Amino acid sequence: GKSWSVLHAKETKRQDAYEEAVDQMAAGYTSPERSVNEWMFMWYFVYKASNGNMLTPANMAVVMDTEKVLTNATGVYATENCLLTYTGNQSQCTTPLSWTSVFEGTDAPTAAQIESFKADYDLNGGELGGFLLDENYGATKTSKYTRSHYYFGAPLKGYTSATKDLMDQHVEIGKDQLDLEESLVDKFGLKAAWALDSKYKDKAVVKTDDGEVEVVWASTALMDQEVSNMVSSDFLWAFFCIIAVWIYMTIHLQSMILATVGMYEIVLAFPIAFFFYKGIFQVSFFQELHVLAIFVMLGLGADDVFVFVDAFRQAKMADDTSDLRDWVRYASNRASKAIFATSITTAGAFAATTTSSVMPIAAFGIFASLLVFMLFLINVVLLPPVLVLYERNWGELPCCVYTNACLHGACCKCCVDKESENLKVSGRTVENFFNGPFSNIFIYSNARYVVVVVFAVVFILGAVFAAELKPPEEQSSWFPEQHLYTKALNWQEDQFADASTDEVTTVTIVWGLKGMSRNGVDWWDPEDRGKMRYDETFDPTDVAAQSHILKICKELRLAECDEELCKPFNKLVRNGEVKCVLEAFDEHLKAQGSAGLPMENRQEFLEKLLLFSNTTETKSVYANTVGFYFDDDCQGNTCVKHPTQDATMNLKFIAIVANATFSSPQAHTLVTPCKKQWEKFQNKWNDDQASPSTANKMFQVSDAWVWALTMQSLVDIVINGMGITFAIAFAVLVFATGNLILSLISIVTIAGIVVTVLGVGCRLIMGWSLDITESIASVILIGFSVDYCVHLAHAYMECAATNRQARMQDSVTTMGISVAAGALTTFMAGVFLFGAVMPFFQKFGFIIVFTVISSFLWAVIFFTCACSIIGPEDKSGDIFVLYERAKAGLGRSTSNQM
Repeated sequence: GKSWSVLHAKETKRQDAYEEAVDQMAAGYTSPERSVNEWMFMWYFVYKASNGNMLTPANMAVVMDTEKVLTNATGVYATENCLLTYTGNQSQCTTPLSWTSVFEGTDAPTAAQIESFKADYDLNGGELGGFLLDENYGATKTSKYTRSHYYFGAPLKGYTSATKDLMDQHVEIGKDQLDLEESLVDKFGLKAAWALDSKYKDKAVVKTDDGEVEVVWASTALMDQEVSNMVSSDFLWAFFCIIAVWIYMTIHLQSMILATVGMYEIVLAFPIAFFFYKGIFQVSFFQELHVLAIFVMLGLGADDVFVFVDAFRQAKMADDTSDLRDWVRYASNRASKAIFATSITTAGAFAATTTSSVMPIAAFGIFASLLVFMLFLINVVLLPPVLVLYERNWGELPCCVYTNACLHGACCKCCVDKESENLKVSGRTVENFFNGPFSNIFIYSNARYVVVVVFAVVFILGAVFAAELKPPEEQSSWFPEQHLYTKALNWQEDQFADASTDEVTTVTIVWGLKGMSRNGVDWWDPEDRGKMRYDETFDPTDVAAQSHILKICKELRLAECDEELCKPFNKLVRNGEVKCVLEAFDEHLKAQGSAGLPMENRQEFLEKLLLFSNTTETKSVYANTVGFYFDDDCQGNTCVKHPTQDATMNLKFIAIVANATFSSPQAHTLVTPCKKQWEKFQNKWNDDQASPSTANKMFQVSDAWVWALTMQSLVDIVINGMGITFAIAFAVLVFATGNLILSLISIVTIAGIVVTVLGVGCRLIMGWSLDITESIASVILIGFSVDYCVHLAHAYMECAATNRQARMQDSVTTMGISVAAGALTTFMAGVFLFGAVMPFFQKFGFIIVFTVISSFLWAVIFFTCACSIIGPEDKSGDIFVLYERAKAGLGRSTSNQM
């Protein structure tokens, strides 16, 4: 949608200007019913024969029978939806590209009829045969695949224009298509494997005497609806994530009460963050992407709770004779500092995405940053009084507090004697593990040197493969590989040779518009596009301007292009397919006996062009290419009286529409070079000294250019986001630890996490490119890759010991249990996404899981080993000491100079 376009890019401004111009023109413009091809709703079937040949009577009968859902003369397609072809005042449904057109009137073509068609095609060729037969037909004389296209038209009955009230018409057509599809679903008995799966992962198969025929179909409207359904279904996994995290919190905290309070904190952060998001920051945009934050916040929120509660219990274990207030004071002091450091770095990482030129990504960054900050505030405000109440009311209950087998709310009978209970309070298994066996291996033994070398190798390997992450050369699918729509898209793209009847990207060249002024627009409102600006120098009544536009039409058909998407035509335009309204007008004038264009009499030109543009054929074939507007205040050369109404018309723009050589969507790395060739053509003729000043400011627009910019911006934000995140993390680490050496070790650790996830995980293991899914997921997950390292670094500096090994042992003992628990909760939040239907969520789940694993290993093992070897001791690396030394050195230098 428009929300994902790069608002201030010239390509987007021009596209918006043309669309706005068409909308304004449509206010006084009436198109014949269903005369405009709505490509968005084109419906296509693709068939695959198990015996390798669809060209048999039995297999062809499947085609004829399946397409009855559309060919039924009394059905909704024929009576309300089909694209109409007009001959004079008569109209009929446009003939579909289908075998139903070849064998019209029969439900079961005979072998003789099929062979006759093949013989005719082999002898004479033809566009229809080239469309229906797969790319291997020429070599094998068989066609394993075949296909059909059915066209839908606009405006629908009751509407006056294909562009006015467009969304309302799309809703109506979409409903009709969904009804048509439902009959196919029933016909083939498609069923979902289970409640949260998609029924379109089932196969639509018909058994014939020759084997089986698999049927797939698709349209943009159907795919949009399926994406919406999958998103709704996949978001239900958030509920299972919440339950799983709550269960683990209950086990780790050994209390249903504390676990419930912790989950309450996480949930409460959302409405509070939303209040600031909407009310304070005045961000009105909110969509499904924002809900992804729940999967990240479950891990981050649980981690904050673990850090606080573990600090409280460790204070109690260290000195059980102290007052409750001392325990809470110690926990609040230690935990709030640790959580503040991680919250600032994580919120900063999310805030880095606000630099994105793609509005939904920037909006998500603001919302996620607010969530992280609200989690911190709620945690430090709510947990201290909760711990006091908890300790006073339930803290002395035997067994049910510290025994893993018993939880609050259950009448447990696992009481032990006082001595046994004290043993449980004095230290927990995880803390004992980090303090003993773990420290002995990774802090005090020579194994730490080997570990550092191993991680260095992983770092280099990850960096090498991360450098290979590049935008894909093919557009990724929003559907799983076995999905019916994925097959429809892939078979259509891969199994057929390019045909002149295939739908391709259109590029529109426009004269008379300058673009959009974005002054005062609300960036968060995707419908607020600004004010359209006209090119006041454009004057199509000028003889030179008319001749120039006609020349451009001819030159465009000949324009060469050697980019990948231009092949095999090596032209900007496929087979010279340019809809040039002035050429048609010229032919119309000559057919009436006049000299044609250019026409010197300005009023005659406008009057005849206005009449020509209002004919049924012109409205159908050349829709939205002649911009006449009702304008009673019109002054100048482009004004003309309406022939049948008491109104003045103003000719503000003229456009030509060309078929490019590629279909959409395509990878932006392929589209961008092609776009530059179109811009080269545009600039060549605008800058030509011979071009008249009345028509030398043309520009070209295409949805493909706008989407390519969006894709490039998503890639850019990953790189920019990393740079900003590292800068923020380093600044926070220096501030929180006050030590330059520890901050540098931490930054190396965080860099190791990033290159491991992107290089080893995404590229080496999964073989992914830097596509839209990976870009969005990477932006989101960079945020929490810093947490565990920052926790350990902060605990390292909090230790009273001066020896690096003792400091690291204390750090990993006190904080290791919280880090491990936080990692496990985030891991659980990600694992559930593997059950999602959409590849986006599955990829997102993998990146969460792999980030957690990488973060834990790099922070707990590498960081521990590195600090035990080169970590700061005593005052080494202390920024205040370094500052004083630098200040003293500067003073001595100044004194010597004097």
